[in-house]
Amino acid sequence: MSGPGGGIAGTVDGSFFKAPGWVDLQKAPGTTKQQPAAWGPLLKKLLTGQGIIFSPNLVWLLAATVDYVFFPYDLERGKVLAAEWIINRALINFGFAFAYYGFWHVSMYKASITERKFQPSSHPSVGNLLHNVWYSSLGVLHWTAWEVLFVHMYATGKLPYVADEEILRSPVNIAMLVAWTLFIPVWRGMHFYFAHRFIHIRALYKFVHSLHHRNGDIEPFAGLCMYSERPTVLFHHALLFLLRSHREGFWFEMAGRRRAS
Repeated sequence: MSGPGGGIAGTVDGSFFKAPGWVDLQKAPGTTKQQPAAWGPLLKKLLTGQGIIFSPNLVWLLAATVDYVFFPYDLERGKVLAAEWIINRALINFGFAFAYYGFWHVSMYKASITERKFQPSSHPSVGNLLHNVWYSSLGVLHWTAWEVLFVHMYATGKLPYVADEEILRSPVNIAMLVAWTLFIPVWRGMHFYFAHRFIHIRALYKFVHSLHHRNGDIEPFAGLCMYSERPTVLFHHALLFLLRSHREGFWFEMAGRRRAS
């Protein structure tokens, strides 16, 4: 659960663009052998919050917090499935997704800040980029659909949640918020592993997952580029929040999942 670099938010010397310390810079990109993580230190990182602070999880948690504070759910409007607020949520989600993927695309392919491209001679064409953006957009719409479903269930009382004003009233609620926050990266990682193995079954791979692997150059938008069925497999991890939880936890869960996979 530690990040690629092991520094704050997974950085190396304060940078997102330097290779982690375990990478042998004398070898070609992608050829350094990785050692499996030991369970003891890994469990310690998870229980102490290091798996969030010293990994990209911190970036996704901050994104979730920004969304929750500046673009809060309107539960009063959410009682009715109306186009106005649903489109508004979709636009917010597109903004976050395109800002995140766009940052990495511009940094790596336009500004050329990184120096260890796996295939230096290969670059995505405009057509390939637009193809990835189109299918990534379908992924954002899937994620929005899950969010709309949960907001509507919160608003109509069909799904319990801990309201903001309840959090500080009870040490139990505070502890639960911290516990959920620590558990989300663990659940997300486990779910992604098994869901990814599932869609590599021959039939599912052919009709659901193969599009993702057809990218000749894996630029950032390729992470969410998939047939429309695949986001359903990957985003249904949000069903964890059918349990009583704080609403920001739901967004933290979704924020991390839309990373390049």
